[in-house]
Amino acid sequence: MIDRVIALLDNELLRDFIEPKQVANFVFQIIKTKHSQSICVALQMTRKVLDSHPMTYAVPLIREGVSQLIANISTEQQFKAFLGISANTDVTDRSFDLDIHEVKEALHFARTSNPDDHAMRDFYERKLLELVEKQKRGTGSASKKKGVVSATDQTGTEEGPNLAVRIIGQAQALLADYFENKTFLADLNAHSPSTKLQLSLFGELT
Repeated sequence: MIDRVIALLDNELLRDFIEPKQVANFVFQIIKTKHSQSICVALQMTRKVLDSHPMTYAVPLIREGVSQLIANISTEQQFKAFLGISANTDVTDRSFDLDIHEVKEALHFARTSNPDDHAMRDFYERKLLELVEKQKRGTGSASKKKGVVSATDQTGTEEGPNLAVRIIGQAQALLADYFENKTFLADLNAHSPSTKLQLSLFGELT
């Protein structure tokens, strides 16, 4: 719900009605779920609040550990380690589907930790079949449109980079624009001297 509220509010209302620490805690918890679609939304929220009021929101985002989590998913190797994806998996391949990967992991966990829970196992098996069929339909549709540049090609959704690549790109952009941007960090430190320790610790960790 809060992500929809943030998306709808303009910059002035955002500053007046959304408490920065609450946003930081919310984003932190979302990323910690390691659910790919949720992480993507969390990064979009982070971009929205930082672009609107960088000095207001950057401090709690650093203090609450959001900036470090973003750094932890900003390269392919770190992203795979964070989500528990095999180092040999090519997440940049368009055919790689994070949703399918996550359901496979959940199904494996259900089979090994709760072998007698047939309902849970059946749920994940059905979900996996649905996602595989959806992927097949998407691939077939894309092949029919081969050679035609559509609106989805330009926006990088259906025919563009897969979700993993988009998440990594979002994380890299946030680091470059804010959390690892020396000019911005200097301005932030001058604006809020109490953040000096957090900034130095973040620099050491990254």
